[in-house]
Amino acid sequence: PEALTALTGAFDEISEEIELENLLPDVVRLAARTGDLELAQSLAGQAAKLAKGSEIPHRQANALYCEGLLDHDAGRLLTAAERYQDASRPLLAAKAYEAAAAEFLRADDRGRAREAFVQAVEAYTSIGAAADVARLRAAFRAHGIHRGPHSRHRRAVSGWDSLTDTEVKVAGMVAEGQSNPEIAAKLMLSRRTVSTHVSHILKKLGVASRTDIARESALRTVSPR
Repeated sequence: PEALTALTGAFDEISEEIELENLLPDVVRLAARTGDLELAQSLAGQAAKLAKGSEIPHRQANALYCEGLLDHDAGRLLTAAERYQDASRPLLAAKAYEAAAAEFLRADDRGRAREAFVQAVEAYTSIGAAADVARLRAAFRAHGIHRGPHSRHRRAVSGWDSLTDTEVKVAGMVAEGQSNPEIAAKLMLSRRTVSTHVSHILKKLGVASRTDIARESALRTVSPR
């Protein structure tokens, strides 16, 4: 409650829109956690308004994160984390992964909870946030989810295993013959963002066309999650 009061109090002292929007994710998170849903929903609406029609990654991520928190939507929180990574905002990406892990636990999906937990630990570790890593490990250890001190989780740099969760979704939709505008609408992303994802998929798979993506997808019987 004290942190929420301090952050909302700062709103009156800030005139720059960019500085205001930087506060939105944490204020919505704290408002939701303390039970002030009216404030959380109001500010989440502000984040959505800023993101509407915008191709700026962190604005899209803010809207997805705030909506994901209020709707208890783990999938949306994962997408927010990836957009924060695209925007080079690792701390917010870590918080989004952590929130997604908590929602997967809430839904009793322990496998995906652990995956999101590991991603959160790695994101916090990448910026030297040791206290957050310790806090997160302690919280999830209580649920029987842990990551051994010597275990390592590395994402491949090429091939299908190098695709992010969002890229896997996009690849599956491409395989179904959906266009970029259709994919953008379903994933609530801008068309340019979807185009960027498709370009990344082509590069990671070492292929040249959407038909090639469809073939690779078919080999793995992948469908959008």
